[in-house]
Amino acid sequence: LTIDAVASKVTVTITENSDEVTYDGNDHTIKGYASMVADNELYDVTTAVKATETDAWTVTKRNAGTYDMGIVPGDFENLDKNFTDVEFVVVDGQLKINQKAVTVTADNKEKVYDNNPNTDPELTAQIVGTITGETVQYEIMRVAGQAVGNYAISVTGDADQGNYIVSFVNGTFKITKAGADQLGLSAQPYNEAYDGEAHSITAAANVEGATLYYTTTAPASEDDLETGRNWSTTAPTWTDVTAAQTVYVKAEHHDYE
Repeated sequence: LTIDAVASKVTVTITENSDEVTYDGNDHTIKGYASMVADNELYDVTTAVKATETDAWTVTKRNAGTYDMGIVPGDFENLDKNFTDVEFVVVDGQLKINQKAVTVTADNKEKVYDNNPNTDPELTAQIVGTITGETVQYEIMRVAGQAVGNYAISVTGDADQGNYIVSFVNGTFKITKAGADQLGLSAQPYNEAYDGEAHSITAAANVEGATLYYTTTAPASEDDLETGRNWSTTAPTWTDVTAAQTVYVKAEHHDYE
């Protein structure tokens, strides 16, 4: 009994398996085909083509990227006996491993004014999203300056870092005022005989750039330095014999309380 192949063409469409994942540090695999369909009902794909998948039909990858399956139609041709002309159409499958999102956030830092860049705390950042044991690259720096105020901390680097897509969040470096006691304010009284000259107390601050203010108006309370008081940068003076006068002095500087 001889059964001849049909003198006709049949098209077999092979749709490869595909998968899309996010990088997680593990291997991922796609294997073989999802479907194999002929355009002629007389063609029995199940019996004509074995479903055994060869190593060539397997893709195993770990790192981010797009990888083709690569089923070769020739792998199937010798198995067909029913048609004289068989065309294999392969719908490519891909294993796509997407980059994992990572965020690098600069830590906010703070110090008390001392006009010394060597006492700046170390600039650091928090990395969120990397796989254990892995990291991303970045640079961190702040705007220069030692006066009291806020300075931007910038963290920068490449957004595309292999298995990771990285975003960066900046921070703030804050220098707060030093204590008032560090101004070194002092005042010396004056108590001498009449000489026809104008006299006042003598006041000074140890910090260069400090401004001294004077008033003879007593504070409303021990903690109240401002209410109802007129401060002047000129010390009050007396020429004639006078009873004891109280002069209140304060020192101000941008970087000190």
